[in-house]
Amino acid sequence: DTARASKFPLPLSATAHQMFMQASSAGFGREDDSAVIKIFPGIELPTAKPQSV
Repeated sequence: DTARASKFPLPLSATAHQMFMQASSAGFGREDDSAVIKIFPGIELPTAKPQSV
């Protein structure tokens, strides 16, 4: 907000904000910040394997 009020450009922050907004729009808004990776096409995330007790 301070940068915006001062009209100070923060291109990396703006890009990150856009990615978070896109992830939220894609249905990942309730997940943590790492969910942003899910919006990139072609990336397959590993799944957790059940641990034997």
